[in-house]
Amino acid sequence: MYIPQLGRVAIGNDSSVPLRRAYPVVAVGFASGWPSHNIGIVAIDISYPVLVLVSGVVCLGAMLQGSIGFGLGTFSVPILLLLEPLFVPGPMLLVAFFLTLMLLRRERASVAFREVSWGIAGRALGSAVVGVVFLYMASEWMPPLVAVLVLVALGIMASGWKLPITRVSLLGVGFMSGVLGTAASIGGPPLAMLYMHSKGGRVRGTLSGIFVAGTLFSVAALVVSGKFGLREVYLTGLLMPGVLLGFLLSRRTARIADNGYLRPAIIVVSALAAVLSLIRYL
Repeated sequence: MYIPQLGRVAIGNDSSVPLRRAYPVVAVGFASGWPSHNIGIVAIDISYPVLVLVSGVVCLGAMLQGSIGFGLGTFSVPILLLLEPLFVPGPMLLVAFFLTLMLLRRERASVAFREVSWGIAGRALGSAVVGVVFLYMASEWMPPLVAVLVLVALGIMASGWKLPITRVSLLGVGFMSGVLGTAASIGGPPLAMLYMHSKGGRVRGTLSGIFVAGTLFSVAALVVSGKFGLREVYLTGLLMPGVLLGFLLSRRTARIADNGYLRPAIIVVSALAAVLSLIRYL
């Protein structure tokens, strides 16, 4: 029998667990205690201090993504893996899906929908190629390699070279985004670097259009593989308040980023993603 301690978040299917000890979001739909029937939820015990820290991390990550078009996963995932790995990957992917939907709606007037379709095609192809490679080859070498490639690309673009946004470049960069996203969880930087000379609304809106499809595909894959269930849905609910707050705050920080800080921010966050990937795998 699972008995949670006071001052801790409890998620479970034991009818003896008092409702007042559960986090309110989890308790939605249950008026008088936990359901007596078995709904297959694995009990989870998360301390309130950890939950507060996790909420703060995803709030900052959501604010970052709402400002420059990407960064929720880049900033949050390495920290969440240290604080509470249960939030990765499923719950983080689902909140990323909701965040990109909200960004897509907010920046809908600036979305280049034709570019979105080519970016999605390239990303899907890159993800598929990595999946095949992982089946037949050792994958340990790929994350460090692609992280180095990101740093090289950043150096080239920081020097002032500008890659034109065409179907070919979108397919190529989308392909690299799919490779990096699948192999090292840093799929945002390639696409962001392509758009770093564009206006802020176009960057945020178009990247959100591409990412919303990618995150949806990833969540669907986890569901099919049996790695996303009711537990992950509850954990997603715990993350959502922080993500919503970060999204609301990003309305102000996005205006700041648009005043000449967008390109430097993209370079810094992309470099951080690559360095963190190298540290993780070396």
